[in-house]
Amino acid sequence: MFKNMKVRSISLGLLIVTMLVVGALRITGVAKAINTPWLHVSGNKLMDPSNNVVILRGVDLTDLAVAATHGRSATQLIDMATDSNNGWYAHVVRLAVYPDAIDTTAGWNANPDAYFNTYLNPAVNECVARQIYCIIDWHYITDYSSSAVNTATTNFWNYVAPKYANTPNVIFELFNEPTTPNNWSTWKSAAQPWVNVIRAAAPNNIILIGSPQWSQTTNNAASSPFSGSNLMYVVHIYPQHGGQSTWDSWVGNTSGSVPYFITEYGWQNGGGNPTSGTTSGFGVPFENYLDAHGLSSTAWVFDTIWQPIMFNTSWSLLGGDGFMGQQTQLYLSNHKNDNLPSGGGPTLTNTPVTPTKTNTPVGPTATLTRTPTKTNTPVGPTPTFTRTPTKTNTPVGPTATKTNTPLPVTPTKTSTPGSGGGTCSPVNSTITAPFTFDGAGTFCWQSSNLGTFINSWNTVSVTINGVNVSNVWMGSGSYPAKIGGFWYVTYSSTVAWGHFEAK
Repeated sequence: MFKNMKVRSISLGLLIVTMLVVGALRITGVAKAINTPWLHVSGNKLMDPSNNVVILRGVDLTDLAVAATHGRSATQLIDMATDSNNGWYAHVVRLAVYPDAIDTTAGWNANPDAYFNTYLNPAVNECVARQIYCIIDWHYITDYSSSAVNTATTNFWNYVAPKYANTPNVIFELFNEPTTPNNWSTWKSAAQPWVNVIRAAAPNNIILIGSPQWSQTTNNAASSPFSGSNLMYVVHIYPQHGGQSTWDSWVGNTSGSVPYFITEYGWQNGGGNPTSGTTSGFGVPFENYLDAHGLSSTAWVFDTIWQPIMFNTSWSLLGGDGFMGQQTQLYLSNHKNDNLPSGGGPTLTNTPVTPTKTNTPVGPTATLTRTPTKTNTPVGPTPTFTRTPTKTNTPVGPTATKTNTPLPVTPTKTSTPGSGGGTCSPVNSTITAPFTFDGAGTFCWQSSNLGTFINSWNTVSVTINGVNVSNVWMGSGSYPAKIGGFWYVTYSSTVAWGHFEAK
């Protein structure tokens, strides 16, 4: 059994001594270790205590528990991303915390104490030891309006926010990618109480807020901002969302009044939608755009498997026009001395665990290539945009086939092996929303309740009563008619990250 760690007070003097000892004994190549004072938001800018403009640039990690299954723990990855000896200068690292299981690895909700003690708190402490900022990213990718999601999100922030209320290194990302309802007012009504939970426990930490439609409609904050101080707004952008006209619509046109933080962007030539793009066609132009608008950012994703990848499975950095690793490293190196905060270092008084680290690399593991957390195109009369890949990902992060204005798609009938009139047999199990399945295999499910939407990615085939719904998002208004009071769902995927959900 894991127990909540007791909050303890560490004097500034003891902290400094501890960090010096840790640095002398174990930390090498700290990347331009920076002052990490409390930051605040003024107008559309992030600022330090002396009111100097701060721009944070860094990388995203996969889910912290999943990271270890890819060969290197989150703490090792933080060390890599801040290792100036190898040319890395991340000044902020985004830590994805998946609420539910991903890639057969349990998420936060399965055992908060275990996840906190084993994954989240060691990662935060490593960022403190490396003298950088970190973003704790509550990595939901779902309809935000259900009571279950509200309860889980409220519980998460009630648990986490007090733990880091006195840690200036820590930034909170409220909810990675809300999907539906795609209504800013509805989103504010649901999310403002979560902001209030954080702010009541942690009065000073920066809070990052996304938006419905996979954090693609955040420009509504210009006319209708959330209530509270030190708030910034999140947008996720990938190559297949479109070019500068899209960037302007989502960010640029309102960046004069809205403090934006781009917590996901990335590319991989031939990667899963919406990540497919090139260094010359997307990477360099978008990084130039970030600089032109003075935007803080984290690049998705510092990994070998979840796309868009930065490394091969031997942890060698990938580059050229097809991969983002070398260009991301160059971008961070070029800005290693730019827009850094001045002032005192951390005044940590309540992170429960003394930083522990290891620089021992773990050998390569998987040889798979993973697509972002969503690679689906909305179907039917619901969203007008598609989603960003967090993950596997955010975005992560993360993913949907993104287009700027996807047209409604009419489902097409398919011939389902072993089915008659749209049914399938034998029925492996009866399911009911909310339902999520990840994995390889072929299954026949029977259901009388598929909830308000279905979604899938990385599948060979998904049908409902003989209608092809493979790798798409579909609202309940577009579901085919029931057969004998049931929907019959056939699912087939050849990879472990195949996914189907009914919510």
